[in-house]
Amino acid sequence: MKHIVVTAADEAYEDLLFGLIDSLMPHLGTLKLSLGCLDIGLSPAARTRLAALPVTMVTPTWPFRPHARFDATPTYLSRAVRPFLPDLFPGFETYVWMDADSWLQQAEGLKWLIAASAYADLVGIPTVHRTYTFRPKDISWLATRYEMAFGPETAKRLMQQSYLNSGVFAAPARSRFWNLFATRFQGALETWSGEFLSDQAVINAVAQLDGYRFVYTLPLAPDRLLIEDTYYSDDQALSHDALRAGIAGYAKAHGWDIAEVVREEVGVLPIIL
Repeated sequence: MKHIVVTAADEAYEDLLFGLIDSLMPHLGTLKLSLGCLDIGLSPAARTRLAALPVTMVTPTWPFRPHARFDATPTYLSRAVRPFLPDLFPGFETYVWMDADSWLQQAEGLKWLIAASAYADLVGIPTVHRTYTFRPKDISWLATRYEMAFGPETAKRLMQQSYLNSGVFAAPARSRFWNLFATRFQGALETWSGEFLSDQAVINAVAQLDGYRFVYTLPLAPDRLLIEDTYYSDDQALSHDALRAGIAGYAKAHGWDIAEVVREEVGVLPIIL
């Protein structure tokens, strides 16, 4: 299988976990899917039931430096290990995370996530819907979590951006997202001042501060095309391999076969915003 959907559950979430699995099972073949589950405290009965299903179970350990508050709590463990899905479940092209309390209602949604991952570092779901409104207390909660993790100035910047839900997201194995996610997570842990560890705050920081990307194309001849891949980031680090893979994925997603790379230009430019 080329793609894997990963979730996590403890004993309290077992019924929801099996509901999610039941919603995915009819689509494993058509979507070339495997299933993975992070066991953060399942009951023996649930483990026995999962062993009879096509689900790979992994019992994770705390992946960051020791933390006095968070590393001994299974709930926080399920959030902290998400940057390491390619290490925990190696060998797949695309990694889709779905919270145990989510489910697949229509296969098209998962198809779109996987297809977009062919040319994106991260495919996220904005928290935008006509039935969902941010009340003042919700806005205050979010601002506080941002400030706990990244300080007041960065929190102010992030509050001006759209908000992604970390309950469902997808990223390719070769994505720079995984390393950025882990790096920002560790940094947030070192400055966190509250009781609630919010991976959603971290993933939004990666997407909004490290991940803004646009691609444009310019036809130069009937058989020649310029593809420019541009990122805005606070980090000047540049991976040539990741850029090449991203451009190749973008071309593949549009049905273009790259017969030859005539020329490459790569650079990092400072921009004052």
